[in-house]
Amino acid sequence: MRPVRLLFDIHVGRKLERPLRRDFPNTELSRLGKPHTPPCTATDPEILLWCEQNQTLFVSGDRKTMPRHHADHLQAGHHSWGVFVLRRQASLKGTIDDMLAVLGASDAEDWIDFIDYLPFRSSAPSQPA
Repeated sequence: MRPVRLLFDIHVGRKLERPLRRDFPNTELSRLGKPHTPPCTATDPEILLWCEQNQTLFVSGDRKTMPRHHADHLQAGHHSWGVFVLRRQASLKGTIDDMLAVLGASDAEDWIDFIDYLPFRSSAPSQPA
């Protein structure tokens, strides 16, 4: 069993990272464009390949293309360590709560080939994540 590693899209707000780092300081959290991650200009397919090779779950704000690219990635015989796509105008609190639950109550293997939207449950919008 491995802990969940996270790679954040450049469009995902840093407000989401801070509480995760605070409550799970040993969790590997990174962002596109940082050392040892894909560049900010990487395409969705390139990001998915990197995440597969590095056993990392991707957190994306790309609702339009990421679900299709994830499906294509799996269809091509690849695997993923999971993708979370942020809902439009998602509640920051709901998104953080769900991410904390993911880190606290699951292992990396639980998210293999999985894609879902955060927050998991629909909630009233407040601050966007």
